[in-house]
Amino acid sequence: MGCGQSQSAISGSGELKTFDGVQKPQYQVLAPEFHHDIGDDYTIIKKIGRGSLGHIDLAEKKVGKSGKGTDSRKYAIKSIIASRVSEQFKLELRNEIQLLRYLDHRNIVKLYSVYVDRETDDCKLVLQACEGGDLNKYAPYSEEEAARIVKYVCSALQYMHDKHVMHRDSEFF
Repeated sequence: MGCGQSQSAISGSGELKTFDGVQKPQYQVLAPEFHHDIGDDYTIIKKIGRGSLGHIDLAEKKVGKSGKGTDSRKYAIKSIIASRVSEQFKLELRNEIQLLRYLDHRNIVKLYSVYVDRETDDCKLVLQACEGGDLNKYAPYSEEEAARIVKYVCSALQYMHDKHVMHRDSEFF
Protein backbone atom coordinates (compact mmCIF):
# COMPACT_ATOMS: atom_id res chain seq x y z
CA MET A 1 0.00 0.00 0.00
CA GLY A 2 1.64 3.21 -1.08
CA CYS A 3 1.26 6.48 0.74
CA GLY A 4 1.59 8.93 -2.11
CA GLN A 5 -1.94 10.23 -1.67
CA SER A 6 -1.92 10.40 2.11
CA GLN A 7 -3.06 13.71 3.49
CA SER A 8 -0.47 15.53 5.53
CA ALA A 9 2.00 18.34 5.07
CA ILE A 10 5.65 19.02 5.74
CA SER A 11 6.40 22.38 7.24
CA GLY A 12 9.54 24.28 6.38
CA SER A 13 11.11 23.11 9.63
CA GLY A 14 10.64 19.45 8.70
CA GLU A 15 7.69 18.78 10.99
CA LEU A 16 5.08 16.35 9.77
CA LYS A 17 1.59 17.78 10.23
CA THR A 18 -1.27 15.36 9.80
CA PHE A 19 -4.89 15.88 8.78
CA ASP A 20 -6.01 16.65 12.32
CA GLY A 21 -3.33 19.32 12.80
CA VAL A 22 -1.29 17.22 15.26
CA GLN A 23 2.40 17.97 14.93
CA LYS A 24 4.74 15.00 14.86
CA PRO A 25 8.46 14.94 15.69
CA GLN A 26 10.89 16.32 13.14
CA TYR A 27 12.09 14.02 10.38
CA GLN A 28 14.53 14.52 7.55
CA VAL A 29 12.94 16.19 4.53
CA LEU A 30 14.26 14.44 1.43
CA ALA A 31 17.74 14.60 2.83
CA PRO A 32 19.01 11.47 1.12
CA GLU A 33 21.24 9.13 3.02
CA PHE A 34 23.39 8.74 -0.07
CA HIS A 35 24.66 10.94 -2.86
CA HIS A 36 26.82 8.29 -4.52
CA ASP A 37 25.84 5.79 -7.22
CA ILE A 38 23.27 3.28 -6.02
CA GLY A 39 25.16 0.71 -8.10
CA ASP A 40 27.89 0.82 -5.44
CA ASP A 41 25.42 -0.67 -2.94
CA TYR A 42 22.91 -2.70 -4.98
CA THR A 43 22.99 -5.17 -7.87
CA ILE A 44 20.06 -4.84 -10.27
CA ILE A 45 18.49 -8.22 -11.05
CA LYS A 46 15.77 -7.16 -13.47
CA LYS A 47 13.30 -4.43 -14.36
CA ILE A 48 9.90 -5.16 -12.83
CA GLY A 49 7.91 -2.06 -13.76
CA ARG A 50 7.88 1.03 -15.91
CA GLY A 51 5.86 4.21 -15.83
CA SER A 52 5.84 7.70 -17.26
CA LEU A 53 7.97 9.06 -14.40
CA GLY A 54 10.54 6.29 -14.14
CA HIS A 55 10.85 2.57 -13.48
CA ILE A 56 11.18 -0.06 -10.76
CA ASP A 57 14.00 -2.60 -10.56
CA LEU A 58 14.36 -5.72 -8.45
CA ALA A 59 17.75 -5.67 -6.71
CA GLU A 60 19.99 -7.31 -4.13
CA LYS A 61 22.14 -5.42 -1.64
CA LYS A 62 25.89 -5.88 -1.96
CA VAL A 63 27.69 -6.98 1.19
CA GLY A 64 31.27 -7.35 2.28
CA LYS A 65 34.23 -5.06 1.75
CA SER A 66 34.60 -6.14 -1.87
CA GLY A 67 30.91 -5.63 -2.58
CA LYS A 68 30.89 -8.95 -4.43
CA GLY A 69 28.45 -10.80 -2.19
CA THR A 70 24.77 -10.01 -1.72
CA ASP A 71 22.35 -10.47 1.13
CA SER A 72 19.43 -12.84 0.56
CA ARG A 73 16.71 -10.17 0.62
CA LYS A 74 15.31 -8.62 -2.52
CA TYR A 75 14.60 -4.89 -2.79
CA ALA A 76 12.50 -2.79 -5.14
CA ILE A 77 14.30 0.30 -6.36
CA LYS A 78 11.84 2.95 -7.53
CA SER A 79 13.62 5.38 -9.86
CA ILE A 80 12.01 8.76 -10.46
CA ILE A 81 13.42 10.92 -13.23
CA ALA A 82 13.40 14.49 -11.92
CA SER A 83 13.10 16.13 -15.33
CA ARG A 84 9.74 14.41 -15.81
CA VAL A 85 8.09 15.70 -12.63
CA SER A 86 6.76 19.05 -11.49
CA GLU A 87 7.85 20.95 -8.41
CA GLN A 88 4.46 20.04 -6.87
CA PHE A 89 5.20 16.34 -7.46
CA LYS A 90 8.59 16.75 -5.76
CA LEU A 91 6.82 18.19 -2.71
CA GLU A 92 4.41 15.26 -2.71
CA LEU A 93 7.35 12.87 -3.05
CA ARG A 94 8.99 14.44 0.00
CA ASN A 95 5.72 13.91 1.85
CA GLU A 96 5.56 10.26 0.76
CA ILE A 97 9.14 9.70 1.91
CA GLN A 98 8.36 11.29 5.28
CA LEU A 99 5.30 9.12 5.71
CA LEU A 100 7.07 5.92 4.74
CA ARG A 101 9.82 6.70 7.26
CA TYR A 102 7.22 7.42 9.93
CA LEU A 103 4.97 4.41 9.33
CA ASP A 104 5.95 0.88 10.35
CA HIS A 105 3.31 -1.76 9.65
CA ARG A 106 3.55 -5.19 8.07
CA ASN A 107 1.01 -4.28 5.38
CA ILE A 108 2.69 -1.00 4.36
CA VAL A 109 5.73 -1.18 2.12
CA LYS A 110 8.96 -0.28 3.96
CA LEU A 111 11.35 2.42 2.77
CA TYR A 112 14.97 1.51 3.49
CA SER A 113 16.93 4.37 1.94
CA VAL A 114 16.88 7.26 -0.52
CA TYR A 115 19.50 8.13 -3.13
CA VAL A 116 19.53 11.41 -5.06
CA ASP A 117 21.79 12.13 -8.02
CA ARG A 118 23.60 15.42 -7.35
CA GLU A 119 23.69 16.41 -11.00
CA THR A 120 20.25 15.37 -12.27
CA ASP A 121 18.27 15.38 -9.00
CA ASP A 122 16.89 11.94 -10.00
CA CYS A 123 15.63 10.05 -6.98
CA LYS A 124 15.88 6.35 -6.17
CA LEU A 125 13.86 4.88 -3.32
CA VAL A 126 14.99 1.53 -1.94
CA LEU A 127 11.81 -0.23 -0.87
CA GLN A 128 10.69 -3.59 0.41
CA ALA A 129 10.07 -5.88 -2.56
CA CYS A 130 6.54 -7.25 -2.42
CA GLU A 131 6.12 -10.76 -3.77
CA GLY A 132 3.29 -11.88 -5.98
CA GLY A 133 2.90 -8.92 -8.31
CA ASP A 134 -0.30 -7.06 -9.10
CA LEU A 135 -3.38 -8.35 -7.26
CA ASN A 136 -5.52 -7.75 -10.35
CA LYS A 137 -3.77 -10.54 -12.24
CA TYR A 138 -5.25 -13.07 -9.78
CA ALA A 139 -8.87 -11.92 -10.15
CA PRO A 140 -11.55 -13.11 -9.83
CA TYR A 141 -11.24 -13.90 -6.14
CA SER A 142 -13.31 -16.19 -4.01
CA GLU A 143 -15.25 -14.50 -1.22
CA GLU A 144 -12.77 -15.89 1.33
CA GLU A 145 -9.73 -14.59 -0.59
CA ALA A 146 -11.29 -11.15 -1.03
CA ALA A 147 -12.15 -10.98 2.69
CA ARG A 148 -8.55 -11.85 3.60
CA ILE A 149 -7.14 -9.11 1.34
CA VAL A 150 -9.62 -6.51 2.59
CA LYS A 151 -8.67 -7.44 6.17
CA TYR A 152 -4.99 -6.66 5.41
CA VAL A 153 -5.85 -3.35 3.74
CA CYS A 154 -8.15 -2.34 6.62
CA SER A 155 -5.42 -3.22 9.13
CA ALA A 156 -2.98 -0.88 7.35
CA LEU A 157 -5.57 1.89 7.05
CA GLN A 158 -6.49 1.61 10.75
CA TYR A 159 -2.80 1.81 11.68
CA MET A 160 -2.41 4.93 9.53
CA HIS A 161 -5.50 6.54 11.05
CA ASP A 162 -4.18 5.75 14.53
CA LYS A 163 -1.04 7.69 13.50
CA HIS A 164 -3.24 10.57 12.25
CA VAL A 165 -2.47 9.88 8.59
CA MET A 166 -5.24 9.52 6.04
CA HIS A 167 -4.82 7.74 2.70
CA ARG A 168 -6.78 9.65 0.07
CA ASP A 169 -6.46 7.16 -2.79
CA SER A 170 -7.68 3.87 -1.34
CA GLU A 171 -9.28 1.73 -3.99
CA PHE A 172 -10.25 -1.87 -4.32
CA PHE A 173 -9.60 -3.45 -7.67
